[in-house]
Amino acid sequence: MLINMEHGIKKSDFEYLDLVNRYNHSIQVVLTKCDRVKESEFESRILAVGQQLKQFKNVNEIIHVVSTK
Repeated sequence: MLINMEHGIKKSDFEYLDLVNRYNHSIQVVLTKCDRVKESEFESRILAVGQQLKQFKNVNEIIHVVSTK
């Protein structure tokens, strides 16, 4: 699942995660557009997303962070 790091997890993302969880599918989260986040906010955003994802049992705990740059 791709999540824009600038915006974090949106309502529609939570709805999708609920659906995936309900059907017992595994999912991997990738934070995109990390180059657009200030360096001072980088780690806190990753940690915030990680905390939000803990409520879903089928989400891999490793979060990948990517940029096209």
